[in-house]
Amino acid sequence: LVDQLSDDNKVAKMKTGDWARVILAVEALGEDPGDFNGKNLFKNLADFSQIDKSGWGMATMAYILMGVGDRGDSVFGADETIENPTTKEKLKKAIIDLYNTEKKCFNTNDWYTYELVPDSDNSAYAVQALAPYYSSDDKVKVIIDNTLDTLTSEDFYDKDLGVKSFGFANAASTAQVICACLAVDKEKLAGFTKDEKTIIDVLCEYFD
Repeated sequence: LVDQLSDDNKVAKMKTGDWARVILAVEALGEDPGDFNGKNLFKNLADFSQIDKSGWGMATMAYILMGVGDRGDSVFGADETIENPTTKEKLKKAIIDLYNTEKKCFNTNDWYTYELVPDSDNSAYAVQALAPYYSSDDKVKVIIDNTLDTLTSEDFYDKDLGVKSFGFANAASTAQVICACLAVDKEKLAGFTKDEKTIIDVLCEYFD
């Protein structure tokens, strides 16, 4: 990872989503992304206008907010040359703006029509990013509770195959929803237990 970030040619090709994932990887290694090998990795995300706020950008926004954690906005190192600096509040609002009040979960963009459509993966990303606000923000609490409840419905969950994304159940979406539940409260997993079969049981069957 140090070699990758020391290669100017490779760094020049990195997008905001790449930086968001690298920051989470650095934290997983027990290192500080704010001072990794002498560099503040958050600074690459300082310009909010460069961050995709569409449904396709949900994972990036969620990863950034998760990566920042309890740090202040100053971690981005924005200076006076940046007209629209990134802040945690802007990220939070952009994520909430993708909440579908009718379907009670989060949207993504359809790959063919580009229209906003409800999606389990984006819902899981959003819940993980917003989880730290669950106890302090009543609006966020309602959104998270509604979203996780929606994901237990037949539209999004198959009791034998797991969580569905665009109509197809798969292990990755199932794992993301498990992470979302755990980010809020492990008791949230109980909503996915059908006929005494837990969502953990379903995920494990993919690896039998």
